[in-house]
Amino acid sequence: MKYSLMLQGTASSVGKTILTLGIGRILAKKGYKIAPFKSQNMSLNSRVIQDRREISWAQYFQAFFIGIEPSFHMNPVLLKPIGNGKSQVIVHGKPWRIVSYKEYYKHHKYLWKKVIESIESLYESYDFLIIEGAGSPAEINLYKYEIANMRVAKYLNSPVFLIGDIERGGVFASLWGTWNLVENKELIKGFIINKFRGDPSILSPGLEKLRSWTKIPVIGVLPYIDFKFPEEDSQIIPFLDRRNRPIKIIKLPYMSNSTDFFPLFSHNMAEYITSIPLNSSKKDTKMIILPGSRNTIHDLLWLKQNGLFSWIKEFAEQGGIIIGICSGYQMLGESIEDPYNIEGNYKAANGFGFFKGKTVIKREKNLKERSVKTISNIDFLGMKSGEIIKGYEIHHGISSFENGKPIFSDDIMLGRVMGNIFGTYLHGLFENKKIIYGINDFFDLNLYRDFALEEEIEKLEDILNENLNWNYIESVLC
Repeated sequence: MKYSLMLQGTASSVGKTILTLGIGRILAKKGYKIAPFKSQNMSLNSRVIQDRREISWAQYFQAFFIGIEPSFHMNPVLLKPIGNGKSQVIVHGKPWRIVSYKEYYKHHKYLWKKVIESIESLYESYDFLIIEGAGSPAEINLYKYEIANMRVAKYLNSPVFLIGDIERGGVFASLWGTWNLVENKELIKGFIINKFRGDPSILSPGLEKLRSWTKIPVIGVLPYIDFKFPEEDSQIIPFLDRRNRPIKIIKLPYMSNSTDFFPLFSHNMAEYITSIPLNSSKKDTKMIILPGSRNTIHDLLWLKQNGLFSWIKEFAEQGGIIIGICSGYQMLGESIEDPYNIEGNYKAANGFGFFKGKTVIKREKNLKERSVKTISNIDFLGMKSGEIIKGYEIHHGISSFENGKPIFSDDIMLGRVMGNIFGTYLHGLFENKKIIYGINDFFDLNLYRDFALEEEIEKLEDILNENLNWNYIESVLC
């Protein structure tokens, strides 16, 4: 038997991703053979999986913690914005084409076909899809083109739970308004109110009126909990608790794979900056990290325009530690060229020049999972020669650097180090706990605690078990 349950939201960032994970994990423990699914996602955070394919980090995260192997079918369409109203479109885990939003909608029939292929493929291995919607299902101007919300629910005849974020205010208006505007509203079987602070009994009059108007129950009021999960969208990352953390991560306008740095934030070691910090001496800033970018040359020029480029160069010349990840690694060279405008409208720009040589952005995308052996000691990362480091590559650029020492044995350009300058194409570097501990020991930072995501997810499960009407949820699945 094929089961499905879809979680839609009144807007982006109301909690769909985390609730899809939590509810899916609980249902898996109840015996359902379940897989997460989101037909279309827009995110600059992605993850390489088997067969050198890439999917949104969110669906990777959901699958991993539900306890199954991530598949590109769990996120058949991924949009990665590159600026000027354009996005690179990933279909079934591979780059398809770069299109404007207007052009994208012209291909909705082709993309919907790919969505259906993925749904049917997943049902060959699983009997239950826990489906995450995208944005809001009430975008009435896009009904003709949408492939991520009610069209999926209608195709599967799937029950839908609609999530509203009371932290934003206007939750009753957003729930009622969304229900009133969507097509196939008969598929909406329950409302969930998320992120509530205070006594839930205060909401009773509103809950009763909402049910009297819609004939649909509120199946749970979830408390506001400051879960320490990585943000799916790097554009809505909070600057967290700005307490002059020793590691400064440059929040580039087109920063990608911000999930790289979640381990650093989990241990209260890092903060994002977009300008030169007031306390910018080596005493207060121990390390500067240049992250990945989906529009590298644009972001390199942005660094020059706001003064960060000069500040970073001066910091390095004084012996400060600089780390470049992916596009940040490319910036450490003398120049970057994008002859085919793969990433944006700029053809070339000069980099920091720490590494002699250049990077050329190629048409083909490098997508690889990695498990590599180190051949260099790097004291400030606690990295010893002969260790195995795991991660993954996602990049179009090919670098040819002449100086510095190679870091990894099987690919001399996967990473290089020259004194206080370190660069690598390896995403997921800080997921290797030995590196977190190495940074802590080198700078004597006194780690916040030995953070474990599993503990946060167990806390999420407890909240959902206590505050959702599970008898009702299972009744609508039959």
